[in-house]
Amino acid sequence: MADLPASLIKALDSLEKAAESKDSKICALSLRLLHGFRSKINLSTLASLFKICFNKEVQWGENQTVYTVQYKSAEVALYLSILSVMLLIKENRLREAEEITKFELQKTHSRNSQPLIAKLYYYLGYIYELKADLDVKEFLQYYRTSCLKHDTFSQAVLINVILRFYLLTNKVRLAKEFSEKTGFPDTSGYPEIARNQFYLGKIKALTLNYTESHGHLVQAARKAPENGAKGFKLAVEKLRILIELLMGTIPSRKSLLAMKGVIPYVDLIRAVRMGELDKFAEVLDNNKTIYIEDMNYSLVTRLRHIVIKSGLKRINLAYSAISIQDVAYKLGLKPQDTEFIIAKAIRDGVIEAFIDHESKELKSKTIEDVYTTNDPQTFLQKRIDFCIGLRNDTVKAMQFPQNKNNAEVKENNEDIDFDLLSDDDDF
Repeated sequence: MADLPASLIKALDSLEKAAESKDSKICALSLRLLHGFRSKINLSTLASLFKICFNKEVQWGENQTVYTVQYKSAEVALYLSILSVMLLIKENRLREAEEITKFELQKTHSRNSQPLIAKLYYYLGYIYELKADLDVKEFLQYYRTSCLKHDTFSQAVLINVILRFYLLTNKVRLAKEFSEKTGFPDTSGYPEIARNQFYLGKIKALTLNYTESHGHLVQAARKAPENGAKGFKLAVEKLRILIELLMGTIPSRKSLLAMKGVIPYVDLIRAVRMGELDKFAEVLDNNKTIYIEDMNYSLVTRLRHIVIKSGLKRINLAYSAISIQDVAYKLGLKPQDTEFIIAKAIRDGVIEAFIDHESKELKSKTIEDVYTTNDPQTFLQKRIDFCIGLRNDTVKAMQFPQNKNNAEVKENNEDIDFDLLSDDDDF
């Protein structure tokens, strides 16, 4: 036992007690410790544990040490299997990791071990993604099985895996239909909720529903851990920048410059704000590879119309009257297309102006007082909706013990070392 981390022994002891008390919360808490073990334990140690605990021969290394432990529950076996899968993936031994995962999933497990089963589904999806095998048929079957078993933990994980596979293969319509016909469990953990909100935001953005997409991305950023998960938060921030630009608003550059990896998107903000098509084309050409890697290139190309609208707004504010030929020159548009673009911008309410066809000029209207419009009421309603949603999420997140005087529940919770829990465990 000397070579085993004390936190791992504690986690295994907690799982052994969870098997007796049938408390799935202990299994969920123990999962959050897994990522800290990858650097503290090796495959040889795990093989020895399997041999002494479950009389199971596994050849993962040499000089295996024998430990005197008395773990016999299925939860401990599942936990060690998940840890072995993580270590095998780390060493790029995907075939062995897949075999272990499928072998464990074929077994019959108790409802107490549902959080552990969900984690196996997560790593199976990760293995398939590393193998570039993005066929969702197998995972759809797993999802049907989890629905029949009322396994909400696995349902949440499988929904996210299926949506991710659809998006990676550019099957946006299938992803949209799947998300609409399946209900995401409200009792899921924050990591899965954050992932689901991000995928929904991506789907809504690709289907031109920018307002709902922005709402999903805000929720994804809120559900992400405060410390860690930098890659996930960066992906959310990049997509949020594009959605805000497509909605016609300019994000604050000062708050973005503190983050690493968003410089190409800050350049986009600058080009859109100035309304310069030449500058936008230059930024798009220089950072095309980055946008493709982020899977945001199709959204970036849609910004050309926003750049034109921003340029028209600046011209509308600067000139009371300007010839259409000068507008075409300033925006870099074709002269024969400029009048149609201006007419569409006027119809969409982008600018307050009208076209004088006789003199071929764009003439601006007097700017009305904003308080005579419905804009203040609209913004107030958005703030009210945000506050109500925040309050409802807070109420849902509150948890109360079933019995405050239950000494056994208190003892099991004390076995978990909460200081070792990682905020970015599932990211």
